[in-house]
Amino acid sequence: MPDPTPPAATGNAILDNNEPLLGLAAAGKLHGGAHPTTVQRWCNRGIRKSGAVVKLDSVRCGGRVMTSAAAVRRFFAALSDPAATPPPTPTTADRRKAAEAANRELIAAGA
Repeated sequence: MPDPTPPAATGNAILDNNEPLLGLAAAGKLHGGAHPTTVQRWCNRGIRKSGAVVKLDSVRCGGRVMTSAAAVRRFFAALSDPAATPPPTPTTADRRKAAEAANRELIAAGA
């Protein structure tokens, strides 16, 4: 008789959700034909976004690195989240214009 208790969470969404596995070449084709080495880099090193590193969920299966279509969707959703995008860094010209505007305000206020 099978054990009715669910397996413990592993911390890996692919394994926890029983997602069908894809090879790295197939995962790359889901994203416009990315090279399998690029997909492996996403798994190993990830992509830096807003000071954090976003990695593609993967598992090692029989010596191969595998991922899932859902993991690829989660990866790109995390990268394209506008709430996590920092505001653009002001340029020197932007800072100069802001300082000039502040000076004009101070002069107009009589300071």
